[in-house]
Amino acid sequence: MYTNRKPIGRLLCLQLMAVIMLAAVFMLPALKASAETSSIIAPTSVSRGSEITVTVSVATDEPYAFISGNLSYDNNVTYVSSNSDSNGGEGMLVVKYSPPPETETTSAELTFSFNAASEGSCNFGFSGYAFSADGVVLAAPELSTTVNITERTGGLLKSLTPSVGELLPAFSPDIFDYVLKVGSDVQYVDFTASALADTDVITPESLRFWSLDDPNAKKITVTDASGAERVYNVMIIRDTTGEQSSDEDGSSEESTAASSEAADTSAAEASVPQETQAPSQTDTQPQDTQAATDDAQPDTEDGSEPEAQKGNVFSSGSDSSRDSGMSSLRRTLMPALLISLAVLIAALFIIIYWLKNRSERRRKKIQSSHKAKK
Repeated sequence: MYTNRKPIGRLLCLQLMAVIMLAAVFMLPALKASAETSSIIAPTSVSRGSEITVTVSVATDEPYAFISGNLSYDNNVTYVSSNSDSNGGEGMLVVKYSPPPETETTSAELTFSFNAASEGSCNFGFSGYAFSADGVVLAAPELSTTVNITERTGGLLKSLTPSVGELLPAFSPDIFDYVLKVGSDVQYVDFTASALADTDVITPESLRFWSLDDPNAKKITVTDASGAERVYNVMIIRDTTGEQSSDEDGSSEESTAASSEAADTSAAEASVPQETQAPSQTDTQPQDTQAATDDAQPDTEDGSEPEAQKGNVFSSGSDSSRDSGMSSLRRTLMPALLISLAVLIAALFIIIYWLKNRSERRRKKIQSSHKAKK
């Protein structure tokens, strides 16, 4: 009897191990199935000053309600350019994304824009969760990619010269926003541009801009061999000061002619030219003031442009959103931990029961042997 129960004990152990393995496999099946289809895409190498586009794709087996996570990056070599689905900075973006209302989808594509500020290697890592409407975790991707930032050898203009007027500020390859003042009689402006490297491509091919009354800046794009782009913006403004100066000259000539005609009429009417001259000076003086005001106005507009470009794109990260993510994680993992604990307790009871029976059988065998000897 004793020798026949030994294989039974081993069979119980094997069955117990099988139960534990099955519980571990089926605890979070949705996470494993979805994480395999998620990805993070970014260029492997860019030159300094280029824009880095990082795309995070998350896929789930069931429609998700929202995605929460963090995107880390090296803020020593890159800085955030723009993104509408996150906030934060200083090396960490807090991501919150929900699909459009009344839309059921199992995939999401999040795009982040960075600027390559200096040479080096930058690692982008995304860690997050996709939740159902009931708060169940449908996917938990852990993604990372590395972008090498090299010294710029192209992708910049070496020169940019307009056919009329003068760029403000003076052209420099590392300055990308300009203002160009032209006269009111100018119908179009031709630009002559040359790239820093022979492999760079300048677009558009024709640098003649006709619509000078367009409030938007004219864009000249330079694309280097790696596909990175840099955009030069030129705001063309019509200068109306010349028209006002012409009006002033015309009014002065009319005043002089009137004065000469009055002087030739009669010596007794010598006061008439003085009276004529006095209104002329009065009319001219406000025009001079108006011209000075108009001259000052474009300078004010030019000075305001750099101020509008200041400021960070994102505010500081929110600790409450991180706490919310941790709470959701705890709520998700707690059932799995309870299942594991229950399996381990059941296994412990089975082992204790088996050891107790084995000990009892051995004790009975010893007693039987003693009785047989007697």
